[in-house]
Amino acid sequence: MLQGLLAERFKLALHHEQKPVPVYARVVARNGPKLQEASADSPVKSTCSREGMQITCRNQKTTMADLARNLPRWVSRDWFDLPIMDQTGLQSAYNFSLTWTLTDRPPSAGPGAPEAADPAAIDLFDAIQDQLGLKLDATEDAIGQNRDRPNRADSNRELKAWHNYALSQEIKLGSNGMLLVEEGSLYPGSNGC
Repeated sequence: MLQGLLAERFKLALHHEQKPVPVYARVVARNGPKLQEASADSPVKSTCSREGMQITCRNQKTTMADLARNLPRWVSRDWFDLPIMDQTGLQSAYNFSLTWTLTDRPPSAGPGAPEAADPAAIDLFDAIQDQLGLKLDATEDAIGQNRDRPNRADSNRELKAWHNYALSQEIKLGSNGMLLVEEGSLYPGSNGC
């Protein structure tokens, strides 16, 4: 309905395309998952605590989709430089605990990424693999995106019509067809604000 309105009113034609983009694919590690399946009657619960630079998150009845949403929330803003996609194929809800040490940037930042100052620090990527039996791999995945394509002929025709109207009304237009407003010209006696 909305796409029809956009196409009719604004001459926008939307299409859906799959485009490969870089992501972190969360997959099962080589030795298999180390997750405890949650019982049907256990409550959904997720809590995190911080002790110094160490974070511990305890989760009850959490799905892999929930984990993909929560991981970026557990670290500072923009810590994950790529979106996280669940490719584990695990459908159940699980109980688990994850402990790691806060660092500035993820390892995917490249060779210039800062190393942890504390040798006993637990990197989040290592913690996910060692404690959960899962792994985050930087890869590409096809993600659907809507793209708009305005009909240029109609847009140019409307711009020319607006330009001709403005000229007939002695409205000043810039070279890009935008209205030029001079100071004090909006309201008589005003300063243009």
